[in-house]
Amino acid sequence: MAKKVLLADDDPVSRLVMRAALEQLGLEIVAAESGPEAVSAMLWDRFDIIVTDLIMPKVDGWEVIRYARETQKQARIVAVSGGLAQRLDPDRALEVAHMVGADITLLKPVTPAQLQAEVNQLLSKPHPAHAA
Repeated sequence: MAKKVLLADDDPVSRLVMRAALEQLGLEIVAAESGPEAVSAMLWDRFDIIVTDLIMPKVDGWEVIRYARETQKQARIVAVSGGLAQRLDPDRALEVAHMVGADITLLKPVTPAQLQAEVNQLLSKPHPAHAA
């Protein structure tokens, strides 16, 4: 059975590129166009991997990560961000993502090969128990 991935990104081009890269790995993708849509998907399904953009309106990626850590304890989490150059340093954004529970952080633009390598690495390791 294919591993299931929740992909949350409000940018349609990023979502399309990341979805294609993940599908090439034989993963089943559930795409969310927003943070609220990602949270809703987690209410109804279990995911092996959650890939979330950090900068999204209404519910940001940090909230998606926090919610995932509460409800999707088995999931590996990949945070991606380009930050907001004028307001938020991308490296700082990704550092905070690690603090709230991301397993891997990637700076946008993420190449398909980079995303595939990181996801393969996550899937090949046993999942350490995360603190509740």
